[in-house]
Amino acid sequence: MELAHIPLKHINIKNTDFRYRTYLTDESLTRTMKKSGLCDPVCLLKQDNSFLIIDGFKRIHALCEHFPSSFPVPAVTLKEKELTWKIHLALVLKQDKEGMLPFIEKVSAYLMFKKNHIIRDDAEILQALNLPDRADYHKIYTRLADLPEVWSRFFTDHTVPGRRIKAMCEAVDLKACTSLLNVMPGLNRMEQSIIMLSEIEKREGVSAGKILQAVLDELHEDPIKPERVFLRIREIRYPLRSKYEKKVDDALKALHPPPFVSAQCDKKGERPGVEIVAHIQSPQDVEEFLSWFEKTKDSINKLLNERLEL
Repeated sequence: MELAHIPLKHINIKNTDFRYRTYLTDESLTRTMKKSGLCDPVCLLKQDNSFLIIDGFKRIHALCEHFPSSFPVPAVTLKEKELTWKIHLALVLKQDKEGMLPFIEKVSAYLMFKKNHIIRDDAEILQALNLPDRADYHKIYTRLADLPEVWSRFFTDHTVPGRRIKAMCEAVDLKACTSLLNVMPGLNRMEQSIIMLSEIEKREGVSAGKILQAVLDELHEDPIKPERVFLRIREIRYPLRSKYEKKVDDALKALHPPPFVSAQCDKKGERPGVEIVAHIQSPQDVEEFLSWFEKTKDSINKLLNERLEL
């Protein structure tokens, strides 16, 4: 182990064997290094003709972006026999001060250790990373290892905790549902869609991935609107409720309401009740709503109190 200055051109930036962080960029770090060119020493693994990055991917990425290939990078270099899993673990834990690493990156680090080191007992690594050492979680780690990187970005962007990632992994084959990431950017809608796809899969015996693809093929829009996808999945999951909601919507439209008035079903059961919702934003909206209500209150009461026949 030695401290040296290694030219950028001698560092193999394409090799990602030891990478476990989701992103390679850090804007604040890039601004600082662009201004001064200074960085803490990175950690490199010495090979015959180049060096592999062990720790410092973001710093080296920033240097490559703004400095010439001859730039000397301060680095602690290790030979292969010196890189024990305990030293490697210490480098990872340095990044996890005060538990800053998200669950998905801790899992990536754990999988990296299993791939690059011979470890007799995983328990010490799992304990150090504060990851559950249970059979149900080991299944999740295996599934996460097989997922495209876009899922890691999604989980990182939304700071998704381990228990919610576990629930999604157990519900459906996330790899087969990767296209959902293109049309469902929010976490709550994503979770709801996955749960409904799981329930449809159990009911109809068709995989969630095939159901999702059928929905996307059906809504061949460019671009596909996330709400349309969500509503179509919900319609398949709750066919009776969806028909009922359409009946309610048609009944309200027949009363010619102001544009800020809508009808919605409450969330209890397949045949829910009806609520009239007015999104009032101005005094004029109040007057318009009261005028409309006065003219149609008998019909509105009927709509609110009666269950429409399907």
